[in-house]
Amino acid sequence: MLPPTFALSVFLMAATTLLVGMLLGWAWGSAAMASALSVRSASLFAQQSQTLKSLLDPTSPIPIARQIQIHTFHGIFLDPRSSAVYGAFLFIGTFAMGALRAYLPSLTLLSVFGSIVMDVACTTGPREFLNKITIAALTPSAVLPTAQYTIPEQLIIPTTFYVAVAIGTVILIFPESLSHVWLTLLLESFWTKTLDLLRLQSETLALRPSDHEAWTKLNARGTQLRTSLVAATDAVSDQLKLIDLDTSIGRLGPADLKKINLELKSIMFRAR
Repeated sequence: MLPPTFALSVFLMAATTLLVGMLLGWAWGSAAMASALSVRSASLFAQQSQTLKSLLDPTSPIPIARQIQIHTFHGIFLDPRSSAVYGAFLFIGTFAMGALRAYLPSLTLLSVFGSIVMDVACTTGPREFLNKITIAALTPSAVLPTAQYTIPEQLIIPTTFYVAVAIGTVILIFPESLSHVWLTLLLESFWTKTLDLLRLQSETLALRPSDHEAWTKLNARGTQLRTSLVAATDAVSDQLKLIDLDTSIGRLGPADLKKINLELKSIMFRAR
């Protein structure tokens, strides 16, 4: 979703947005976990622990730890009040991330990855003590399990490694500045189509007015070129929105490129 092929400044901004989204999801998931544990019933947990202890079979070829996992995943430790809190937090958080994505499309990465981490934290919560329970703990004096606030690390740590490697890749393998990207797009998308349109106009001077078939073909080509030129102009202008983030040093800076961009529509209308 975030390949290391962008300009360095754009990639840094996108990666920062992604990581901030994951941290927000982590924070909301941790709040959900703390709230859910605060309403968990100690008496119900003790009863569930006794039930699990009675279900364990030391003579079974399945290890005790594996038996605990199986029963846990089958919901033996679920608490309705705790699950309701997780559900409420998940609903509110998902709605907020969805609204953020709808009203601020530029923060799509933040909302998507924030939702992923939040979902992991909230849906893993009812079994957050998996692999933490031992036979010694399954006694009448068992206490509530400790919240595992580090569950999202399974996603965040690999992501940070990827971002670090990707930044190195962008700098060493695919070094590219926003100015270079914009100038290349200007040449390939705008000027090429503008010159094609001007050549088409030159071709019309060599046609006879009575050659209706040739005029029809040229008109179709002209319509197609004008449409593509308008789209190219919009694409070039949109690419300039982030030019102030450019970190390169060259003859043409962001201010110069903005001046050039102001004249593009005028050139486009004259070419048409």
